[in-house]
Amino acid sequence: MIAIIAGTRPELIKVAPLYLEFKKRGAPVQVWLTGQHESLAEAPLEFFGIQPAQHWKTLQAGQSSNVLLSKLLTFVDQAMAEVRPEAIVVQGDTTSALAGALAGFHRGVPVAHVEAGLRTGDLSQPFPEEMNRKVIDAFAHWLFPPTELSRKNLLREGAVGIDPPTGNTGIDALFWARDKINRQGYWPDHIPHHGLYGSNSQVVLSTGHRRENLGEPLFQVLRTLAQVIEEDGNTVLYHVVHPNPLATQIASEALQGKKRVHLIPALDYPDFVCLLDQADIVVSDSGGVQEEAPSFAVKVLITRNVTERPEVLECGGELVGTDPSVIRERLKQALKNPRKKGNSNNVTPFGDGNASSRIASRILNDLPGFYDAKKRVKKCGI
Repeated sequence: MIAIIAGTRPELIKVAPLYLEFKKRGAPVQVWLTGQHESLAEAPLEFFGIQPAQHWKTLQAGQSSNVLLSKLLTFVDQAMAEVRPEAIVVQGDTTSALAGALAGFHRGVPVAHVEAGLRTGDLSQPFPEEMNRKVIDAFAHWLFPPTELSRKNLLREGAVGIDPPTGNTGIDALFWARDKINRQGYWPDHIPHHGLYGSNSQVVLSTGHRRENLGEPLFQVLRTLAQVIEEDGNTVLYHVVHPNPLATQIASEALQGKKRVHLIPALDYPDFVCLLDQADIVVSDSGGVQEEAPSFAVKVLITRNVTERPEVLECGGELVGTDPSVIRERLKQALKNPRKKGNSNNVTPFGDGNASSRIASRILNDLPGFYDAKKRVKKCGI
């Protein structure tokens, strides 16, 4: 049995197509949901038709990352002792991914790291994600870098078990979701349609939640967006409010009551895909959005100083930081060149929609060897 561990909503979305791929091939697979994002994870489960075999309650207001990690390690270790999976799959750089990988390593179970090799070169940006992914890559049995650059990062560090670039499973999920939404002609009824402001109105979609931006940086970003929207007169801003109480407070102070500005509570995945599909410009500090926006040929202004996805700079992304003057200039320039909206998927360095198939093939090709105890010991280096 293959155990896929996920704790946050982005993780769950990115492992969903891999889970479906294993199921399609008849491979025994389970999703273990850690509860790191308790409320936000429910909708993707329903949308992708996933029934988690394990679902823990670990979220607690005010708890430190160390406390969360210790809880997660305990839960995952107990589950592994009971179920004894043949492989553990973790995705990305969350505390849940780190806990799942460490528990697998300590139990002598081979670990697959999906989205391996992303680097900013700065352990403080993003924090603690940069450390998490470096630690996982140091011992995972399978390393699945999404891009050629991430593969080169791993080679430079002397990592072993590196596969050729697979693309990102998040793009698999994005294309799958867009196809489903377009077939249904879906639009979320609780979000005002931008067409109400005129057929030629442009759409700016924004998000913000990184620790390093919470506080004055995020406030300045959002206030600048509101000012540009007001001055332009032909643009609508949808800001998706992160459930972090501080992020919610900042968004309300900066945007509440502004014309042509909508504060949208944390969205279900299909709702977000709808907005992204209609957006002309995205302003965000999210890692996943840096891949998703270019895949729909949408310009993305990244409110960070560094990115672990430098490929985005080759396909419509710009690092703008949080300086209001820079954001104002770049946003006004981008609004002068609206994109041509369409339903075609844009192949980028981040993927073509087939990452899950490549990853599943590689893992399943290797798994028979792990049924032999001697081979398992040899392959894992224990």
